Amino acid sequence: MMYESSVTIKASKEKIWNELSQVSTWALWIPTVSDIKPLDGEELALGRRFLVSQPKLKPTKWTVNKLEPYERFDWVAKMLGLKMVAEHIIIEESPSRCTVVLRFGFEGIFAKFAVKSYGELTQNYINQESLAIKKKVGG
Repeated sequence: MMYESSVTIKASKEKIWNELSQVSTWALWIPTVSDIKPLDGEELALGRRFLVSQPKLKPTKWTVNKLEPYERFDWVAKMLGLKMVAEHIIIEESPSRCTVVLRFGFEGIFAKFAVKSYGELTQNYINQESLAIKKKVGG
């Protein structure tokens, strides 16, 4: 199951990327993030890991598995029987207008359980996160 939220922002992809890619600062401006601890360095890079703490959830280790600067990054978290995928995508509509798409999916043997237990919270969180990005960037 994949959850999605998108928002159009009056800003360049560079401006959006500069905020979105600074994951260590998310707790300062995204209400669904309590803390992010970089485990291998603060800058986004393939294979880098981050321990993400969020309200109502256990701290989770995320690993960057796709990185296209100024366009997207994805990260994954794996635990026994469950894989979570979070996609962060910037679509340039014009030099000063972009759409940010956030997607979150559950995969694996326990995916149905995760959807039943956390599906509503997941959609709520990514909705809040997309609005926080828009507010932070000023679009």
